[in-house]
Amino acid sequence: MVTQKLDSAITLHHHPESSNREVELRLDFRGILQYCHPREISFLNTFVDEGQKEILLHPLCSAFLYLKWEKIRKYYIARMLFCFIFVLSLSLYVMTALAHNCYNHGKNNTQPQNVIELCEKKSMMGHMLRNNPFVIEMQWFVLVGITCCEILRKVYGIAGYPTVKQYLSHPENIIEWTVIASVFVISFIYTGRTYTWQNHVGAFAVLFGWTNLMLMVGQLPVFGSYVAMYTRVQGEFAKLLLAYSCLLIGFTISFCVIFPDSSMFANPFIGLITVLVMMTGELSLDLLVDDDPEDPPFLLEVSAQVTYILFLLFVTVILMNLLVGIAVHDIQGLQKTAGLSKLVRQTKLISYMELALFNGYIPQYLLNLLHWTALVSPKAYRVVLNVKPLNPRERRLPKDILRCAHDIAKKRKNFGHTISSQGSNMTYSKKLVNNNLDQSSEIVEYNNAIPLLQSKIEKSTEQIEHLSKEIRELKTTLDASQRTIEQLLNTLLQTRRSSKC
Repeated sequence: MVTQKLDSAITLHHHPESSNREVELRLDFRGILQYCHPREISFLNTFVDEGQKEILLHPLCSAFLYLKWEKIRKYYIARMLFCFIFVLSLSLYVMTALAHNCYNHGKNNTQPQNVIELCEKKSMMGHMLRNNPFVIEMQWFVLVGITCCEILRKVYGIAGYPTVKQYLSHPENIIEWTVIASVFVISFIYTGRTYTWQNHVGAFAVLFGWTNLMLMVGQLPVFGSYVAMYTRVQGEFAKLLLAYSCLLIGFTISFCVIFPDSSMFANPFIGLITVLVMMTGELSLDLLVDDDPEDPPFLLEVSAQVTYILFLLFVTVILMNLLVGIAVHDIQGLQKTAGLSKLVRQTKLISYMELALFNGYIPQYLLNLLHWTALVSPKAYRVVLNVKPLNPRERRLPKDILRCAHDIAKKRKNFGHTISSQGSNMTYSKKLVNNNLDQSSEIVEYNNAIPLLQSKIEKSTEQIEHLSKEIRELKTTLDASQRTIEQLLNTLLQTRRSSKC
């Protein structure tokens, strides 16, 4: 029913006054925008939340999403640029004040010699930072100013969620708050110096910040499919790694027992990391080569070689090829549904932006400005779009959307029913075939006869219109002839009167 309603909103029109009778396609968005002002995407977002996301593939929904994204993308790009400036400022501070310990060296704090040497490298940047420690202080104060703006933005965004629990259910919000808190943790302002543990906090903060920026870039329709592939493969890899973790732990403990003198298996934690590295193909035969003159017994050497060969076969060959095969299979599946996934991500992103922009906590004049710049229909009255699908200069909608919409409107005009109704009739006919073959054949014949009757009615209507047009022309000709005869009679009467006189 919903699809039929969307089909009926796409109509095809011809302009008789036009010299080339150019076709015009009319898209009526009233069904989508009804009861949705100012959050215009809430109607389509409901279908996504209820598991009916295939409706987004309808040309009317795709066209509206395209127009809506054209309106609202400038706000998302501005937000992404601000996040980029924030992460870049954090990275610069961590690289200068923490990574190379330049702030402590510039303040002449007592540090170990090997730590100070990090900032004593012969470089112009290092020399400038050593002689001007206030530059690092200014970096932190600028970073704090940007962080305060980020805090205001995040607090403002909380009002767009129904509950705090739903706000915290999004990993992006947790990551962003973690990065914001780390800015105040890694500061020198408390004791006048930095510490080694702050380097590790700063390293994780930078990692989380750039990861969150990658997720924001991945929400753009242009790059969305690539980031979706990465996250999908990452999830599948995590599940498989968890499933085979017992096998990896078993090989780790075995190597720690068999090679107790090796630095790579000095303890189980380093051994597990070594096993993960060996799983990727970084294998070395140094473990099997023993230069000790007091060789171990022959049986111990055989057991070490057998364990190594089993790891090579079961983990490096079988497990890694399995992981790669599953990853490729997931990528192929994502490519098949890339179009629908793009529309779903676009819908969720626009819904989030509308929640942030129209939550009612901003002045009215700014709200009016947002309405005019972010809404497809600012006053909920401009809901019809007229496009020319066969005109190559038409740029308001993509060609594939125009083509699908034109096909639906053309078939509705020719056959009098929507594409979706054809699909439902076919499904209903298949059910009747299973119950009664004779009844289904009669229904199919009846459905096939309807278009023929409608085409005949349309032809008869055209003939009637043509005859009516000819009758009107004949009537016009008769009226003109009558007026000409009357003029001739009047002329004859006047001539006769003048002759009598």
